[in-house]
Amino acid sequence: MKRVIIVAIIASGIGIMLYAKVKNLPEKPALQETFSIEPAPELQQPANKKKKQKVTRKTKKITNTISHEDLGYYKMFSTHYPQEFTVKVNGKSIEKGESIEVKKNKITIQYEYVWKVPFGKRTGAKKVTFEIPENTDEAEITFAGWKEAQRIEMPQAKKLSDEIALSK
Repeated sequence: MKRVIIVAIIASGIGIMLYAKVKNLPEKPALQETFSIEPAPELQQPANKKKKQKVTRKTKKITNTISHEDLGYYKMFSTHYPQEFTVKVNGKSIEKGESIEVKKNKITIQYEYVWKVPFGKRTGAKKVTFEIPENTDEAEITFAGWKEAQRIEMPQAKKLSDEIALSK
């Protein structure tokens, strides 16, 4: 009794299939068995098609928490306040108590002020750059005071530059 075993391995881009054929010669009729090994689902896709992953950048919420009381300057037995005070985050104006969404971690805060003095007005503008850490979703802009060298602060962020006076 002779037995012939034919084993074929077929490889393709989709997977690997195993085919075995067993034959019994003269005494018994031919016996045929088929074996197949199914590849894992992730292997069934062709290798040249990669799944596209969307990279979504988290936005950071920046809130202007500077109030009217924070802007007071005590001089000559009374507290004085600027006539105008505006804050811009990356060039976009943000009012007192409002928030703005930014996508970048590095932000530039620019503030401008106008003081009314007895013989006209005094103006000024400064900017400072901060970097918000990746794991921080919210940050607040605060005002330290007029006598401070660094007037604008952001406790949740790292200061990258000192305040720079802008010509107006």
